[in-house]
Amino acid sequence: MSMIKPLIDYGHQHFGENKVQEALEKWSDVKNSKENIQLHMIGKLQTNKVKYVIPLFDYIHSLDNLNLAKKISQEQKKKK
Repeated sequence: MSMIKPLIDYGHQHFGENKVQEALEKWSDVKNSKENIQLHMIGKLQTNKVKYVIPLFDYIHSLDNLNLAKKISQEQKKKK
């Protein structure tokens, strides 16, 4: 995060991550304190990790099958 913080301070808003676990560690606090940060999931997403992705990521670029789409939909409905 030390290399990313100057970008955030400068006003950069969009960032991509390809690993869910790393993103949870790096971005959870930042996303809670900086509402303008937009996080993009760009790596392969497994259905068992969808429940962690929905609250953290703003975009999912790696949707590659119908089963994953259904799982994302189910998790989003739970959040409403």
